[in-house]
Amino acid sequence: MGDHLRIEQGSLPWRPGPGADLVEVLHRYTHPLIGVIEQSGHQFLFWCVVGETFDASIWIYARLEAGDLERLQRTKTAQTLADTLRKVSAGRGRDAVFASEDSGIMLATSLDDGMTFGDDPLSAVHALKRQLETTETKLNALRDTEPAPV
Repeated sequence: MGDHLRIEQGSLPWRPGPGADLVEVLHRYTHPLIGVIEQSGHQFLFWCVVGETFDASIWIYARLEAGDLERLQRTKTAQTLADTLRKVSAGRGRDAVFASEDSGIMLATSLDDGMTFGDDPLSAVHALKRQLETTETKLNALRDTEPAPV
């Protein structure tokens, strides 16, 4: 599995796939926005980077290492939380998902650009757009190779 989650379409962003358990909520509005989940014995930081109060949202996930959760739990203010999130997510493999309130996770991709908490969320938007375009190209290729109905 490495640094990445197993993500399942239709799942909630704070429970993004099979066996993903919510461990800690660090910030919430009407639902968790920043927190930690565990899947297959590994902990992952998650945060909503776009759409915190909208029907559609983009979320980023990064694998945590030993001691990271304790560092996050010791934060006292929003600024120290933001600083700690940047530190614990730096240089780690990331996943991004697009989710809607009605359908849950609809699209997922890996991010290889080193995006960290607080960076411009547009890189996640562009990565998800590229994934959607790749999927569309594959579907069109399959459609074009199917025999015509008789």
